[in-house]
Amino acid sequence: MSSPYQREFDGFGTLLSAWKGAYVCAVHSYVGVKTTEGSRLLYGRVLLEPSLIGINESPFRFATEHIVAGRFVKTAAVDIAALIVKAKAGEMDGLDDVVSLAAETSGSFSAYFAPIKYKRGSGLAIKQRKKVGAF
Repeated sequence: MSSPYQREFDGFGTLLSAWKGAYVCAVHSYVGVKTTEGSRLLYGRVLLEPSLIGINESPFRFATEHIVAGRFVKTAAVDIAALIVKAKAGEMDGLDDVVSLAAETSGSFSAYFAPIKYKRGSGLAIKQRKKVGAF
């Protein structure tokens, strides 16, 4: 991982560490493509929430022959360090298994902190940007 990304992850980890005990749950949501090597993440998001008020804890699952998607809430103690380690590796927990990004031919991928501008949550989004033709 390049040094700018490393600095961003380190800064994000430091920021979240200050609020370590504040998060009571993590809301995971993702969309991926099924491949022979496993599910490949197209977009994933983890929202760290300080309260369960207003959170729908019912898991959501969607799958077709080629697409997999899900949303679920982990209410156990939020392990911020583990979330960041997985994000650095291009991975996140899915409902059934870990979903991961396929690295670009250069071996890299894009990960970024995306502050959410609404009442609750902070998010770390990881995704791969590719040009996709019409189909």
